[in-house]
Amino acid sequence: GGTFGNRTAAAEFNLWADPEAADMVFSYGGPLIMSGLDVTHRFQALPERIDMVRALPGRLAAVLADLLDFFSETYRSRHHHITGAAVHDPCAVMALTHPHLFRREFRHVEIETQGLRTAGMTVIDQRDLKEVPDANCDVQVDVDADAAWAVVVDAIAHFSR
Repeated sequence: GGTFGNRTAAAEFNLWADPEAADMVFSYGGPLIMSGLDVTHRFQALPERIDMVRALPGRLAAVLADLLDFFSETYRSRHHHITGAAVHDPCAVMALTHPHLFRREFRHVEIETQGLRTAGMTVIDQRDLKEVPDANCDVQVDVDADAAWAVVVDAIAHFSR
């Protein structure tokens, strides 16, 4: 397996929506970084983190804090064990701008394109066998969420003046 889904039990929305296109991306041979939901769900807009944003001066910070409150309430209403909204997009950006915030493993990732219940699923073959294809993707496996949130707060502070 790779990570869990949010559109289906196996697939994240973007990969589920067009698994053939996702397969083309993961097969093309260039450098790839994957920020899966297993990692982005560890980067949550927790109440104390939202308070850090709300404490910043400026309209942008106030609007973002309100949006994060709204999204967090939506997450709590749909998930059993989640405290705040997962903040996916900054993880993808910080994979490039702040790679030291992530623990990563170079793995071979393929996209399931045909499965009735698994179309769009990321499949990572972690067996230590010679038959496993060479790694094609830098897969994030963990995030230093507090340090990453500090980066987000700094960016909001910079643009909220």
